Amino acid sequence: MTPLSPDPTRQLRWSIYLLLIAIAVGNLSGRLLVVNAIDYARLESYRIGKRLNALKSELSEQGLADSALEERLAEEKKRLQQKMRLQRPFLSANDRSRWLAIRALVEQGTFAIDVPVQDPNWDTIDMVQHRGRDGQLHLYSSKPPLLTFMLAGEYWLLHQLTGMTLLEHPYLLGRVMLFTINIL
Repeated sequence: MTPLSPDPTRQLRWSIYLLLIAIAVGNLSGRLLVVNAIDYARLESYRIGKRLNALKSELSEQGLADSALEERLAEEKKRLQQKMRLQRPFLSANDRSRWLAIRALVEQGTFAIDVPVQDPNWDTIDMVQHRGRDGQLHLYSSKPPLLTFMLAGEYWLLHQLTGMTLLEHPYLLGRVMLFTINIL
């Protein structure tokens, strides 16, 4: 084959390359969509259902009407889902430490994670305590800030466009951000 003659296997090679890329992206996307630290979905649902059934019996005995009863149960279900949530998309203390710093940067304009670390299911041991500019001790992620800062930019944009927060929509926002940083 001379340097100027066309390569007869070029098209086949590129087809194989594109197929392998598609398989890799599909594999990573599938894994990303099923991440769940501990699958407590059934337990969580059972516990909430048990509390709602008890409340329904109590309210029925008090003579609450059907529409008012359903409205009260819907409010209580929403409250219990926030309070009793056991599931979380972030796998480890290491992972949550980074996401806490991202949340703090966007939601509060600081690297200090004092406030978001108090939210249910946002605990971490990967943090340090340091005196801030205000002279008070604050908690900070122990992770290097470059990736945190880069992801905070994406989170800020998503937050501005949708109004969603990682506290309220951790699965959706977390997976969108992981998809863009890891796959795209």
